Amino acid sequence: MKTLKSAVGLCVLLGLGCITGPNNGAAHSGTIVGAAFNVGGYWTSPSASIQVQVLRAPNLSVTDPANWEDLGLPTTSSATATVINGDSLYTWNVTVVPVPSSAFAARWPAGGLVKLRARSGPDGAYTFDEVTWTDCAISEYGAGTSGQNIGFRCQGLGRGVVAIVSTLNNPAELGTREFLNLKGDIGLAETDLYYGSWSAPASLPGFRSTYLYPGTGEVTATYYNEGDLGVGREMHCWSYSYRLGLYSGTACYVSNYSDTYRTPRFGNNDIPTALSNAVAHSGAFATVAMVTERPYYSTTPGPVNFVVFNADGNRAREAQLDNRNQHRSVPNNCLTCHGVDTGYNASAHSISGRANFLPFDVSAFRFSTASGYTRAAQEDAFRRLNRMVRDSTAPTAAITSLIDGAYADTGGVAATGAQWNDYHVPAAWQGGSTRDNVTLYNGVVKPYCRTCHVSAGAYRDFAEAADFANLKPSIMSRACQINSGGFMPHAEHPYRKFWASGARAYLNAWTGDTTGCKP
Repeated sequence: MKTLKSAVGLCVLLGLGCITGPNNGAAHSGTIVGAAFNVGGYWTSPSASIQVQVLRAPNLSVTDPANWEDLGLPTTSSATATVINGDSLYTWNVTVVPVPSSAFAARWPAGGLVKLRARSGPDGAYTFDEVTWTDCAISEYGAGTSGQNIGFRCQGLGRGVVAIVSTLNNPAELGTREFLNLKGDIGLAETDLYYGSWSAPASLPGFRSTYLYPGTGEVTATYYNEGDLGVGREMHCWSYSYRLGLYSGTACYVSNYSDTYRTPRFGNNDIPTALSNAVAHSGAFATVAMVTERPYYSTTPGPVNFVVFNADGNRAREAQLDNRNQHRSVPNNCLTCHGVDTGYNASAHSISGRANFLPFDVSAFRFSTASGYTRAAQEDAFRRLNRMVRDSTAPTAAITSLIDGAYADTGGVAATGAQWNDYHVPAAWQGGSTRDNVTLYNGVVKPYCRTCHVSAGAYRDFAEAADFANLKPSIMSRACQINSGGFMPHAEHPYRKFWASGARAYLNAWTGDTTGCKP
């Protein structure tokens, strides 16, 4: 029997009950036919007859009673009360098999969603979201909220429906999806012209020499970027000035490591090995550098430019950033994330619009256990890197806001010892009578969208829940409908992780999608 992770908690009742596990957005990685799940929660009355039901197909309307089928025999709530902050609640649980044989396969397509609910006569049960339920329940319980109100305040996007996600048939593994192609491709000769337009150094040592490495206040950090490309990274950033201060700027370079010596591999890495290689500075397969420079007469930094160096440290005209190795153009593939609103102008051999240095989202990184390379040992280095991005590179408003918010609880990014808050949710994503926006932020935006979208201007930066809501008509099609032009997330590693997560359940409930969101 498969028992999904569930928070032991409470529910609002208002004459109803609740399901505390499995939660909406739970993920199931195994086979579907014959898979058994323990479903349970609380009800308001003792010995109540409770029936778990399954939607006949995930694309059917959940509001039509004719679309629901009973799963086995009903169970009953306990006869003994559990008293929660003054309210008497009655536990219940039952084991169900949503797809007992292939004859019932329509209920749960492989790689898609299955939808469950619980009923006692005409009364339904509240359900909760995997990414918000535990924190909400603990917070409300600690605040003394009655058992009959906790569920109302913590209810999930599915309301009375639980959608469990099958992670089979991940489209990232099918070999048909293209990545990093939104900015188009250019030829090698055009990349040479781009490099020539800003005198890109011909080697990594030349880059360091040109921009006066280690400059003023060099900061280094080593980590595995689990939230983006899925590689080990050795980051160096510094500020510099020359010609008696007539020019100043910020420069960074990052060497990329997989678990295999000098071999590009993205996401499908053994993380400890990739980190060990990065710590040992052994076998980097490429290095990407970027710089922004400001002349003395300007109040803001100049353009952000990119240059790639191969494993030998020599300038390269292409950069592989995913396992399919298709769209390698520089700077185009860099702009996919560093400049959502930018493009490449072949006539001017330059970037149209302003690209960005991205914030260092420490919550998305993984770290070595080696001395000096743990998260704790590097926390202040990340603070200094984020301060450099914020104060020296003219970032977008969304980048500034994210950095400020993530460090606000510990004194701000300028405060020595301040730490990145992994649980930060912007104020513009909070509030309201439900946790819907927090679920969307923690379950979709933060892990799969935020890294790149913060480089966009207003409305596409997803800095506010309203940004997401305004794009609601197109979000589901772009993130889920792979057979009709869906292309988000746009990098391979987050795309793979998106399809292996509960994010589709949240988007499905939020948008009212009728496709079932399957590969």
